[in-house]
Amino acid sequence: MAGFKITIKRSVRINAPVATRAQRLALGQVVLQTVRGRIKSAVDANDAPAKPLSAIRPRHGGTSYAVQKQMRTGGRAVRDWTLTGALLGSLRVSIATQKRIVISPAEDQRGKMAGNQALCEMFAFSPKDEAVTQEAMDHLVQRMISLIVANSISR
Repeated sequence: MAGFKITIKRSVRINAPVATRAQRLALGQVVLQTVRGRIKSAVDANDAPAKPLSAIRPRHGGTSYAVQKQMRTGGRAVRDWTLTGALLGSLRVSIATQKRIVISPAEDQRGKMAGNQALCEMFAFSPKDEAVTQEAMDHLVQRMISLIVANSISR
C-alpha cells in the first residue's frame, strides 16, 4: 500500500503524497483524535502510563499541583493535559499539503506544550497511534483503488 512517513518536531508531520487535500485533512483528523484520546487517558508516547504528577509543595506555599488538579477536577490527579483543556483544544491540523500533514498547537500554547513535553513526552506518535494511522491510510488507499476501478469499468 501507499506509505507514509511520520516526523515529530514540535508538531506531528505525516507525508501522504497520494491523497487529495480533503483526504489528507481527514487523515490528519484521525491522527489528531488518536493522539488526543491517548493523552486524555494519561498514556505517554511509548504507550505506557504517563509519569505521575509531582506531589511536592511549591516554595511559595500552598498545595501541590497534583492536589490542586484533583480538587479542581474532582478526578484523578494524572498527567493528561485536561486541567483547563486549552492545550488539547488548541491542537489542529495546521497544514495539509501534498508533501505533509502537520498537527500543532495554537501559537499561544506552544510554550506550554514545550514545558509539558520536557516533563513527559506525550505529544508524539506512539506505536498504537502509528497502527491506527496505518489502518486509516490503508482504508483511504482501498477507497481510492475502488473509485479508480469503478471509474475505469464505467468507461
